[in-house]
Amino acid sequence: MVVTAADTNDLLYRWDALTGQPIGPPIAMGDRARMLCAIHLRGTPLVIASGDDEVVRCWNAVTGEQIDWTVTGVAVACAQRADGTVFLATGSYGGDVTVHDLGHVRL
Repeated sequence: MVVTAADTNDLLYRWDALTGQPIGPPIAMGDRARMLCAIHLRGTPLVIASGDDEVVRCWNAVTGEQIDWTVTGVAVACAQRADGTVFLATGSYGGDVTVHDLGHVRL
């Protein structure tokens, strides 16, 4: 389990939720992150962040490597159904919400 937080210097910090220990160095996120969410997908812990530039980016929460995947939005929220389906909801400045089916976690 991962706990994440961003600061005003556009850095993303990660901690192991069980031990409280930091995970790797901070990740430079580029444009100021507006919202963060964390989720496991196919065995990989992910951190997803929306930015002021209306781009939603994704990183491997353990390695800090950016995943080559983006969608549009300024707000993000993650959810997982009981069957393992992972969803990402993104919001726009105009109030529109789009739900993305990201696939399934390993059950």
